[in-house]
Amino acid sequence: MLPALFVSHGSPQLLLEGGEWANKLKKVGQKLRALSPELVLVVSAHWLTEETQIECSSDMKTLHDFSGFGRELYEFEYPARGNPELCMEIAKSIEAEPIKGRGLDHGAWAILAHLFPRADVPVSQVSIDYSLPMEGFFRLGEALRSFRDRVVLLASGGLVHNLMDAFMSPKEPPEWAVDFKEKAKSLIVSKDWKALIEYVEKEGKLAHPTKEHFVPLLYFLGSLAEWEEVELLHDGFEFGSIALTSFISVGGQA
Repeated sequence: MLPALFVSHGSPQLLLEGGEWANKLKKVGQKLRALSPELVLVVSAHWLTEETQIECSSDMKTLHDFSGFGRELYEFEYPARGNPELCMEIAKSIEAEPIKGRGLDHGAWAILAHLFPRADVPVSQVSIDYSLPMEGFFRLGEALRSFRDRVVLLASGGLVHNLMDAFMSPKEPPEWAVDFKEKAKSLIVSKDWKALIEYVEKEGKLAHPTKEHFVPLLYFLGSLAEWEEVELLHDGFEFGSIALTSFISVGGQA
């Protein structure tokens, strides 16, 4: 069974700046490539739909779905290829609508560019059906578990993601953000997804004013086998109320 990851992706600027977060992703990418995955399936906070869709193109466009950054980011291209045959198999299994031509948003390529800088591993991306209840995302992760002998699941979101508060207080994370991160982190490592959902719904209004950066985490947790453990890959904040806290599964077996 190949590893699954949840990565808090932060700002697209991290593509250029690197740092500890990026260096850890590069090391993970080297290990993943050695396992010869047939596909990386990305669940990104930046593709919201009214049904579950999956991008099954042979060649992926690079979407520059942000504003306010420098020219270098808008000119960046991540020339990933797809695996349409396996993608269609996944689409049928999870009852997703296969589409072609959308491409990869920055929640996907800003991480993939560190994991696989040569864009030499096939990629697909699955959307977030915003109409589903929280448990529905966990169940979709469960449905993807059977593909993890061939597929690396990359869930891309943010453990704490409040842009407005981050813009107002960009230097130090507020106390509520640190407290939320630490409590959520303990629930994730213990794989207590029901308690995590309850905690977010009751105490997470500041950490997640909207749910799309939290949802990929449920795909990640749902995909884990009973015997797998969750390991902290990186911790901390990028600035203000944007966390870079990330996790990887360990101990998977066939």
